[in-house]
Amino acid sequence: GSAGVFIPWRGSALTMLLRDCLGGNARCTVVTTLSPSPADRRSTLSTLRFADRARHVVTRPVINQSSGDVAGVDVAEQVRQLREQVARASPRAARRAMRRAKMMVQKARRLGEARIVGRS
Repeated sequence: GSAGVFIPWRGSALTMLLRDCLGGNARCTVVTTLSPSPADRRSTLSTLRFADRARHVVTRPVINQSSGDVAGVDVAEQVRQLREQVARASPRAARRAMRRAKMMVQKARRLGEARIVGRS
């Protein structure tokens, strides 16, 4: 039989695709499917054992904090600096800086909305 055989699940393609869910960065629901065929009895039992173990796994989603120009405080500081540059700049440079400031504010809002959606 296959009892005692180690299956390298950490290196599987499915594990790589689901790494954020499995790592606790998102909510995760595991759905298993079973075959009604008697020929698939062993596979069905194995799947049921897996599902039983999986239902006991508890993860808590954690919001990743970015350490760059996307973190809330850094964005506010960059917007402030851009507005100061606008006050001192030529009209053309001022328009360019204002567009950049508006884009950063929109990006910060989207990030805030994503954080709120991620908590629900």
